Amino acid sequence: MPGVRWVGGFEGGSGGYVYVPPTSAARSRRMHTHDIVELRVQLAMAEHDGLCGPVAFHSEEQSALTVGMTPLRPDARVQIQLGDNLRDCFIEVDEGSEWGQKIPAKLRAYTAAHQQWTEGRFPAVVFVVPDSTRASYIQRKIKDHGGADLFRLTQLDDAAQYLTT
Repeated sequence: MPGVRWVGGFEGGSGGYVYVPPTSAARSRRMHTHDIVELRVQLAMAEHDGLCGPVAFHSEEQSALTVGMTPLRPDARVQIQLGDNLRDCFIEVDEGSEWGQKIPAKLRAYTAAHQQWTEGRFPAVVFVVPDSTRASYIQRKIKDHGGADLFRLTQLDDAAQYLTT
């Protein structure tokens, strides 16, 4: 239809532009990276609004570690002051693109690291998912794996509230 312009949408219109600085090494926009940044912004807003104390947000590069013989590379590590308590979490932002053995492999790695951890309480592992369908899939994988007390699950839209309460 001549003269009709779609407003919004991923590939065009008002909602399709993602700024990438000229000095960036990124070749394309990655929604995974976008969602990690979105979580960081949500947590900064929660801190600003007084819903929690200081938030320490460590990127994937800063969070990577080896526990015993088990390498971990979470998408982020978040430490949030909640009154007298410090909430410490490994964050796995899930885009719904990993199937097969990828999720069970992550669960096994975190469980192995938990068993070898010697530095106080092991951080909770929080999967941040895009929707309820993916939440159900991850929840099934956690149930099949066992050790549900180590793993948590929230949707991206609710993640800051979940992490700060």
